[in-house]
This record gives sequence, structure tokens and C-alpha cells, in this order.
Amino acid sequence: MTISVGDKVRYLNEQGSGVVKYIDGKTVYVEDSRGIELIMSEKELVKENFPVRGDDLFPPVALGGKTVQGRKSKSKKKGDKIIVDLHIEALVASSAEQQHMQPDEKKRRQIDRFRRVMQENARRRGQHIIFVHGKGNGILRDTIRKLLEREYHKKFYDAPFNEYGMGGATEVEF
Repeated sequence: MTISVGDKVRYLNEQGSGVVKYIDGKTVYVEDSRGIELIMSEKELVKENFPVRGDDLFPPVALGGKTVQGRKSKSKKKGDKIIVDLHIEALVASSAEQQHMQPDEKKRRQIDRFRRVMQENARRRGQHIIFVHGKGNGILRDTIRKLLEREYHKKFYDAPFNEYGMGGATEVEF
């Protein structure tokens, strides 16, 4: 099955569908009905009207010894910037699952998403990504910034405070 720009697709690991906006290798950028752009692998999508068994739509994913349903967090493209929401509500499908998660598991999920986006965009010179982490007590923000300095060696700074609040998001320059 070949996916092309303009195709209507369904997500294999979560509910919903969208339209393919552009493709970069095996990375596909899909815009959902709310205008939010998701960064997905070609393997996570199926064309609309393409026959799929119901149990293929939500394959279980192993996380920390437990098997849970997979879900992709939302990313939105704004101009030449990609906006990635790292709030746990954007990463975990149900509020019941969120309530049962330990703080270290929530942070691990957030850091895993951060690493995945960094890896997907590693070779994109001039790309800017805004990671929305919220203000909170600063643990996630500090962890992300340490990783950016030590592992990724990328320039970063506070994203515009009028849009994300003071210290609520970090903008990374590739």
C-alpha cells in the first residue's frame, strides 16, 4: 500500500483519521479534523477504504512490563515550527490510565516522546520545534534542557511567553 499526499488515512494505534499533508521518507505528516498535525510513521497509517481487521486498529504495546493500548501524542505545525505537546493528557488515551500512572512513569512517557521527536527531526537543518511542557515545578523542563545540552547539543530557549506562558515551553533550533 502506498500513501500519497492528499490521501485520507486512519491511524492504526489510536482512534481517528486525517489527511496526509506531506511525506518525508517514511515519516508522514497528517492533519486531523481539528487542524492538529501529527507526525507518524508510514507503518502507523492505513488508507481510508482499505480493509483492516478491527483488532489491527489498536494493537497492544508493551510499556514497562505492562501491555497497554498505544496512542500517539499530538504535534502541530505552525509556519516552519513544529509544536509538540508533552502534557500527559496529550500522551495518554484515557483519564483513568492517567490517574493510575506513577509520576516517574508519566515523566518517562514524556521524555520518550521528546526523544522520538528529536530523532525524527535530527537531520532537518533550520527546523524549530517547540516542546510544550507547562510550568509546573520545572522537573520536565529541566530534564529536557539537560538532554538538549548533553546529548543533542542543540540551541534552545524559552518559547514566546505570550503564547506559552513564562517558562511553559522550550524552543529548539536544529
